[in-house]
Amino acid sequence: MGVKVVKIEPDPKSRSRQIVTFDDGSSLSLDPSLVIKHGLRIGVEVEEDLVKEIAREDEIQRAKNYAFDLLVCRDYTKKQMIRKLKGKGFSLETIQTVMETLERLGYIHDERYARNWVSSRLRNNPRGRSLLKEELLRRGVDKATVERVLDEIDESTEYQAALRSARKQMRRYRNLNKVVARRRLYSFLTRRGFELDLVKKVIDEVLGEG
Repeated sequence: MGVKVVKIEPDPKSRSRQIVTFDDGSSLSLDPSLVIKHGLRIGVEVEEDLVKEIAREDEIQRAKNYAFDLLVCRDYTKKQMIRKLKGKGFSLETIQTVMETLERLGYIHDERYARNWVSSRLRNNPRGRSLLKEELLRRGVDKATVERVLDEIDESTEYQAALRSARKQMRRYRNLNKVVARRRLYSFLTRRGFELDLVKKVIDEVLGEG
Protein backbone atom coordinates (compact mmCIF):
# COMPACT_ATOMS: atom_id res chain seq x y z
CA MET A 1 0.00 0.00 0.00
CA GLY A 2 1.31 3.42 -0.93
CA VAL A 3 0.69 7.10 -0.41
CA LYS A 4 0.46 9.79 -3.05
CA VAL A 5 2.44 13.03 -3.05
CA VAL A 6 -0.03 15.94 -3.00
CA LYS A 7 2.21 18.89 -2.20
CA ILE A 8 5.91 19.89 -2.24
CA GLU A 9 6.82 23.24 -0.75
CA PRO A 10 9.72 25.00 1.03
CA ASP A 11 10.06 24.20 4.71
CA PRO A 12 9.31 27.45 6.60
CA LYS A 13 11.63 26.33 9.41
CA SER A 14 14.55 25.75 7.04
CA ARG A 15 14.50 27.28 3.56
CA SER A 16 17.16 24.81 2.41
CA ARG A 17 14.70 21.92 2.86
CA GLN A 18 11.36 20.92 1.35
CA ILE A 19 8.18 19.55 2.91
CA VAL A 20 6.64 16.66 0.98
CA THR A 21 2.99 16.09 1.94
CA PHE A 22 1.12 12.85 1.19
CA ASP A 23 -2.58 12.18 0.67
CA ASP A 24 -2.93 10.50 4.07
CA GLY A 25 -2.01 13.79 5.76
CA SER A 26 1.53 12.75 6.68
CA SER A 27 4.55 14.75 5.57
CA LEU A 28 8.35 14.70 5.52
CA SER A 29 10.84 17.54 5.71
CA LEU A 30 13.59 16.51 3.31
CA ASP A 31 16.81 17.67 1.77
CA PRO A 32 16.02 18.57 -1.87
CA SER A 33 18.63 16.08 -3.08
CA LEU A 34 16.50 13.24 -1.70
CA VAL A 35 13.37 14.62 -3.34
CA ILE A 36 15.20 14.48 -6.66
CA LYS A 37 16.91 11.14 -5.98
CA HIS A 38 13.62 9.35 -5.30
CA GLY A 39 11.65 11.14 -8.01
CA LEU A 40 9.18 12.70 -5.61
CA ARG A 41 6.72 14.99 -7.35
CA ILE A 42 3.03 15.75 -7.11
CA GLY A 43 0.92 12.77 -8.15
CA VAL A 44 3.62 10.14 -7.61
CA GLU A 45 2.63 7.18 -5.45
CA VAL A 46 5.24 5.96 -2.97
CA GLU A 47 5.25 2.67 -1.09
CA GLU A 48 5.16 3.09 2.69
CA ASP A 49 8.40 1.12 3.11
CA LEU A 50 10.12 3.55 0.76
CA VAL A 51 8.74 6.52 2.71
CA LYS A 52 10.36 5.09 5.83
CA GLU A 53 13.62 4.49 4.00
CA ILE A 54 13.65 8.06 2.64
CA ALA A 55 13.05 9.40 6.15
CA ARG A 56 15.94 7.29 7.44
CA GLU A 57 18.23 8.49 4.63
CA ASP A 58 17.37 12.07 5.48
CA GLU A 59 18.11 11.57 9.17
CA ILE A 60 21.49 10.02 8.34
CA GLN A 61 22.28 12.93 6.04
CA ARG A 62 21.29 15.48 8.68
CA ALA A 63 23.38 13.69 11.29
CA LYS A 64 26.41 13.63 8.97
CA ASN A 65 26.02 17.31 8.18
CA TYR A 66 25.80 18.13 11.88
CA ALA A 67 28.89 16.05 12.63
CA PHE A 68 30.88 17.68 9.84
CA ASP A 69 29.88 21.14 11.05
CA LEU A 70 31.24 20.24 14.50
CA LEU A 71 34.47 18.82 13.09
CA VAL A 72 35.19 22.02 11.18
CA CYS A 73 35.80 23.72 14.53
CA ARG A 74 37.80 21.03 16.35
CA ASP A 75 38.45 17.31 16.73
CA TYR A 76 36.16 15.06 18.74
CA THR A 77 36.63 11.65 20.30
CA LYS A 78 34.19 8.91 19.39
CA LYS A 79 32.47 9.22 22.75
CA GLN A 80 32.17 13.01 22.48
CA MET A 81 30.65 12.83 18.99
CA ILE A 82 28.16 10.15 20.02
CA ARG A 83 27.10 12.34 22.94
CA LYS A 84 26.60 15.30 20.59
CA LEU A 85 24.51 13.26 18.15
CA LYS A 86 22.38 11.81 20.95
CA GLY A 87 21.83 15.34 22.23
CA LYS A 88 20.32 16.26 18.86
CA GLY A 89 17.85 13.40 19.13
CA PHE A 90 19.16 11.18 16.33
CA SER A 91 18.29 7.48 16.59
CA LEU A 92 20.87 4.97 17.80
CA GLU A 93 20.77 3.25 14.40
CA THR A 94 21.54 6.52 12.64
CA ILE A 95 24.31 7.36 15.10
CA GLN A 96 25.93 3.97 14.54
CA THR A 97 25.82 4.41 10.77
CA VAL A 98 27.27 7.92 10.93
CA MET A 99 30.02 6.93 13.36
CA GLU A 100 31.07 4.04 11.11
CA THR A 101 31.37 6.49 8.23
CA LEU A 102 33.30 9.08 10.24
CA GLU A 103 35.75 6.46 11.52
CA ARG A 104 36.20 4.85 8.11
CA LEU A 105 37.01 8.22 6.54
CA GLY A 106 39.37 9.15 9.38
CA TYR A 107 37.35 12.08 10.71
CA ILE A 108 37.08 10.38 14.10
CA HIS A 109 40.34 8.81 15.31
CA ASP A 110 40.82 8.58 19.05
CA GLU A 111 44.54 7.79 18.94
CA ARG A 112 45.25 10.82 16.76
CA TYR A 113 43.06 12.92 19.06
CA ALA A 114 45.05 11.73 22.07
CA ARG A 115 48.41 12.49 20.44
CA ASN A 116 47.30 15.97 19.43
CA TRP A 117 45.91 16.61 22.91
CA VAL A 118 49.15 15.57 24.60
CA SER A 119 51.28 17.56 22.17
CA SER A 120 49.17 20.69 22.66
CA ARG A 121 49.17 20.34 26.44
CA LEU A 122 52.92 19.87 26.72
CA ARG A 123 53.52 22.82 24.42
CA ASN A 124 50.96 25.34 25.67
CA ASN A 125 49.64 24.32 29.08
CA PRO A 126 51.98 21.68 30.55
CA ARG A 127 50.51 18.69 32.34
CA GLY A 128 52.13 15.54 33.69
CA ARG A 129 51.24 12.01 32.64
CA SER A 130 48.72 11.34 35.41
CA LEU A 131 46.67 14.45 34.67
CA LEU A 132 46.92 13.91 30.90
CA LYS A 133 45.62 10.38 31.44
CA GLU A 134 42.72 11.68 33.51
CA GLU A 135 41.83 14.32 30.90
CA LEU A 136 41.87 11.85 28.00
CA LEU A 137 39.86 9.20 29.84
CA ARG A 138 37.29 11.85 30.72
CA ARG A 139 37.00 12.70 27.03
CA GLY A 140 36.25 9.10 26.14
CA VAL A 141 39.58 7.77 24.90
CA ASP A 142 39.94 4.15 26.00
CA LYS A 143 42.55 3.24 28.60
CA ALA A 144 44.75 1.15 26.28
CA THR A 145 44.99 3.97 23.73
CA VAL A 146 45.73 6.54 26.44
CA GLU A 147 48.53 4.44 27.90
CA ARG A 148 50.02 3.74 24.47
CA VAL A 149 50.12 7.46 23.63
CA LEU A 150 51.50 8.46 27.03
CA ASP A 151 54.27 5.86 26.68
CA GLU A 152 55.43 7.77 23.60
CA ILE A 153 56.19 10.93 25.59
CA ASP A 154 59.92 11.58 25.65
CA GLU A 155 61.24 12.13 29.19
CA SER A 156 63.20 15.18 28.06
CA THR A 157 60.09 16.71 26.48
CA GLU A 158 58.10 16.24 29.68
CA TYR A 159 60.95 17.62 31.78
CA GLN A 160 61.28 20.74 29.62
CA ALA A 161 57.51 21.29 29.74
CA ALA A 162 57.53 21.10 33.54
CA LEU A 163 60.57 23.37 33.69
CA ARG A 164 58.92 26.04 31.53
CA SER A 165 55.81 25.89 33.67
CA ALA A 166 57.81 26.12 36.91
CA ARG A 167 59.89 29.06 35.68
CA LYS A 168 56.75 30.93 34.72
CA GLN A 169 55.16 30.23 38.09
CA MET A 170 58.35 31.17 39.92
CA ARG A 171 57.87 34.79 38.83
CA ARG A 172 55.04 34.96 41.36
CA TYR A 173 57.28 33.61 44.09
CA ARG A 174 60.39 35.68 43.47
CA ASN A 175 59.93 37.65 46.72
CA LEU A 176 59.45 34.53 48.83
CA ASN A 177 62.21 32.70 50.66
CA LYS A 178 63.32 29.43 49.07
CA VAL A 179 61.63 27.18 51.62
CA VAL A 180 58.22 28.70 50.91
CA ALA A 181 58.89 28.90 47.17
CA ARG A 182 59.90 25.22 47.09
CA ARG A 183 56.74 24.18 48.91
CA ARG A 184 54.51 26.16 46.57
CA LEU A 185 56.28 24.94 43.43
CA TYR A 186 55.98 21.38 44.69
CA SER A 187 52.24 21.82 45.18
CA PHE A 188 51.86 23.57 41.81
CA LEU A 189 53.65 20.87 39.80
CA THR A 190 52.12 17.86 41.55
CA ARG A 191 48.62 19.27 41.02
CA ARG A 192 49.44 19.29 37.32
CA GLY A 193 50.18 15.60 37.33
CA PHE A 194 53.98 15.57 37.19
CA GLU A 195 55.71 12.67 38.93
CA LEU A 196 57.56 13.31 42.17
CA ASP A 197 61.08 12.54 40.92
CA LEU A 198 60.64 14.92 38.01
CA VAL A 199 59.12 17.60 40.27
CA LYS A 200 62.10 17.48 42.62
CA LYS A 201 64.60 17.81 39.76
CA VAL A 202 62.71 20.73 38.23
CA ILE A 203 62.43 22.57 41.55
CA ASP A 204 66.14 22.08 42.26
CA GLU A 205 67.00 23.53 38.85
CA VAL A 206 64.61 26.49 39.12
CA LEU A 207 65.67 27.44 42.64
CA GLY A 208 69.31 26.97 41.70
CA GLU A 209 68.87 29.59 38.97
CA GLY A 210 67.93 32.17 41.60
